[in-house]
Amino acid sequence: MKIFSSIVSCLILVITSSGQPIERHIADSLFSALTKIKPNIERIKILNQLAQFFIFKPGENQIDFDSASVYLKEARQINKFIKSSSLAGQLLLTESYMLREKGHTDSAIFKVEEAITTLEASGDKYFLGKALYELSGYYKYYDNNDLPKKINLVERSVAAFEQSGNMLDKAEALKMLGDLYYNNLENNKALDALNKALAAYTLADHKALQGLYDMLGSVYRERNDYKQALYYQLLAVKTAEVCKDTTIQVCQIKSNLGSLYTRSSSYDKSIQLYQEALKIAIKYNDLHAIALLVFNITTSYSALRQPFNSLNFLSSLPSNLMKPQGLIDSALVALSYMEGYAGTGDYAKAQKYCTILLKLEADRGMPSNLNNLIRRTLGIYYFDRHDYSRARYFISKNERGNYKSSLARSISLDERLRFKIDSAEGHYESAIHHFVASKDISDSLVNVTKTRQLQQLEVEYETAKKEDSLRQQAQNIALLQQRNNLQQSNLKQTNLIKNISIIGTLLILIILILLFYQFRKNQKSNKIILQTNEALKNMLAEKEWWLKEVHHRVKNNLHTIICLLESQAMYLEKDALQAIEKSQHRIYAMSMIHQKLYQNEDVKSIDMSVYLHEFIQYLKDSFDVDGIEFITKVEPIQLNLTQAVPVGLIINEVVTNSIKYAFTDRVGARIFVSMNETAGIVNLTIADNGKGFIPNPEAETKSLGMQLIKGLSKEIRGSLSIAGDNGTKVAIRFKKDIISLTEQFMQKELANYEA
Repeated sequence: MKIFSSIVSCLILVITSSGQPIERHIADSLFSALTKIKPNIERIKILNQLAQFFIFKPGENQIDFDSASVYLKEARQINKFIKSSSLAGQLLLTESYMLREKGHTDSAIFKVEEAITTLEASGDKYFLGKALYELSGYYKYYDNNDLPKKINLVERSVAAFEQSGNMLDKAEALKMLGDLYYNNLENNKALDALNKALAAYTLADHKALQGLYDMLGSVYRERNDYKQALYYQLLAVKTAEVCKDTTIQVCQIKSNLGSLYTRSSSYDKSIQLYQEALKIAIKYNDLHAIALLVFNITTSYSALRQPFNSLNFLSSLPSNLMKPQGLIDSALVALSYMEGYAGTGDYAKAQKYCTILLKLEADRGMPSNLNNLIRRTLGIYYFDRHDYSRARYFISKNERGNYKSSLARSISLDERLRFKIDSAEGHYESAIHHFVASKDISDSLVNVTKTRQLQQLEVEYETAKKEDSLRQQAQNIALLQQRNNLQQSNLKQTNLIKNISIIGTLLILIILILLFYQFRKNQKSNKIILQTNEALKNMLAEKEWWLKEVHHRVKNNLHTIICLLESQAMYLEKDALQAIEKSQHRIYAMSMIHQKLYQNEDVKSIDMSVYLHEFIQYLKDSFDVDGIEFITKVEPIQLNLTQAVPVGLIINEVVTNSIKYAFTDRVGARIFVSMNETAGIVNLTIADNGKGFIPNPEAETKSLGMQLIKGLSKEIRGSLSIAGDNGTKVAIRFKKDIISLTEQFMQKELANYEA
């Protein structure tokens, strides 16, 4: 019983530390364990886990919530006797999960706050960390009032996980904290938190770090350290590929990499990455990501001075994607259309979105950084309309004097717009002041970036130089050892060389004599071989000439037979006439092969793509094929005579049958002939879309055509299959013969010569 209890404890430990929904097979193990455990602490933990299993099951079914409530009720009853404040806090946390899943947000917040109070009193740091992290999820990222509270809760969660010693949950909380600092424009704090998260993930042996790398890249981008930013962003893409990540997270990674290319003015690359991310966002129907990516793509087109491309892109999107519900998404979409229409000078259409932005700018819930962008956009719009007083009004509402790196770029753009407004109104002294301020900020960004990157390059250079120095010292030591060994071996070899020299000289003389003798012998043998080869060449040329002549005469004889059959057909009718016509087509199929071999320079084989094209054209000319479409897909396969003739006869039989019998109505009628080769195996397919073929063994034995098809298939050692559904399909697979008749003749000649 002790062994069973320890196994259950380990199982519960794995579940609680994983922080993931419970899988079905683990839940089954817990169900089984529940029947064997008495009311104690272990039973409460199992009941709590089973309640979470039903809470987090896919779907929100009341029956699952009812089951979870039953398990929680029993757990609370047992804990009345045990009186564990830690378990009480855990059960309250699970209740908050259930209320959240039901959509009762206020009750869920109250319950998780109660859990935090209970767990703080119990000293259970691990579940306190989980409760604090859970409560932080109820506060919004982009709400200026919620963000400080959310940061405070996650900071407390990190401290609790630190005290509990759980590395993975600590890493997750630190990652979240870094993201929150980043959103709060505290990049130094964000970088510190993310580096600590990376160390914790490493200790926990966690491999899927693409999200963390992506966040590090974003922070370095805001610090204008583009080298480090690019390193981490590319590492995020590579890690996602290695981990085969297909989640919405890949959308964010590609979007952030696109933002980095935007910062370096590589707008073509950024547009490509934004569009790849947009496809993923549309797949997951993430409306916020869609709105943000649409805004990024349109602003990139504006930077390239391509406003018409921006409008074309917007018009290509489904209309349902461009109807956002939230405050931020509405602002992003309105800014996108504003960029496009104002850029093309269509101020009438731009006015609609100007009105939307005016309402959004007045909303107190709008994040400050996005509000700054809206005001700058409105300022540019009114400046372009020569309404300088309104342009000055909106740009003056933006904060000034905050030269943190994350806001410096925005401030530089504001100063540039103030310069334009003052210049337009003739306030040249003030205009120069704003121009200098804008240039100083942009230059400082460039100088800071260059200085940081040069320092990093110097460190890399010094490190590489030290490594080269150590490597050179090791090489010098090895060289001295080699020289010492060489001197010792030279002393031993000197005497040995003296003794070997005489023997070596004698051996060389003997070898030279033997080589000269062999050379003279080879000269005589080569002379005989050359004479024999010349004779064989002459014989081969003569044989090829005769072989071509034979093909020519065979072709003429076959044509003579065709003419005789045609003359005879004049006196025949019905079955006899059809038999004669079939024989003509069969003979013509063989005749054409001999004609092609006679015309070719190479008499060894025939190109089936040329032969079948002409032969099918002959069949079309011979029959009434009005309304029938012929489709031929034949690769340039070279077959020798022994295989080409049977293939031609098979095609003649099948195509003739399809023309005559396959179609009751020729509307949409098609006959398809294909031949291809894969690894020495030839696949021949003849098919039609006619009424189909019903196998009849009794009729097949009497059919000369079917007997020919089967016999010829065996002759080329092919496998024959006939299908009669949705038309007739005849398929033959056979191995291509590599040795032609001419090569067979050469082998026989060589064998006779050797004999």
